[in-house]
Amino acid sequence: SRRFPLWQILDAFDLARLPNLNRALIDELATGCDIAEKVPVRIAGSCGTGKSHLAEGLGYCAVRQGVDTQCSQPVTQLA
Repeated sequence: SRRFPLWQILDAFDLARLPNLNRALIDELATGCDIAEKVPVRIAGSCGTGKSHLAEGLGYCAVRQGVDTQCSQPVTQLA
C-alpha cells in the first residue's frame, strides 16, 4: 500500500504563494465534511503549483479521520 509522505501534509504547504487559492475551502475540505456526502474534489492548475501536494494533504487528513482514500491519476489537459 502507498503511504503519504509526511512532508506532503497541508501544514507544510505554502498557501501564501497561491493568492487565488480559497484557503477557507481547503480548511473545510480538510475537516472531511465532503466525505460523508461523497463529493468528488477536483484540483486543477498549472504545473508546479502544488496540486499533488494539496491532494495528498487532503488524503492524509482523511486517513487521520479513519477514512480509506483513493486518488485518481492526474489528468493532463492540452490546449
